[in-house]
Amino acid sequence: MKTIRQCLLLVLAFFLASCSGNAQTNEPPPEVTASRIEVLDFHTDHRCKTCLAIENLTKTVLADSYAKEVEEGKVTFQLINVDEEENLAVTAGPCISGC
Repeated sequence: MKTIRQCLLLVLAFFLASCSGNAQTNEPPPEVTASRIEVLDFHTDHRCKTCLAIENLTKTVLADSYAKEVEEGKVTFQLINVDEEENLAVTAGPCISGC
């Protein structure tokens, strides 16, 4: 009987701890509107076959599937060399590196 009481107390404590008081609202999430999408390809001075293939495939997908958006400037593609000091401001963020 003592074991059952302890289990029930543990379940009740877990249930109360999981209720953080943050009730969900029925409000829709805010609409995200972007004026432009930037596709950034980070690389180092040394470019392996895979890096070059990723660059080529990305350019192909953008040209084939998003030609209108690229032409309108809504989608841009930029190569960024992480080894160049001029790109330090862009590459100083977390987990940004080239292969």
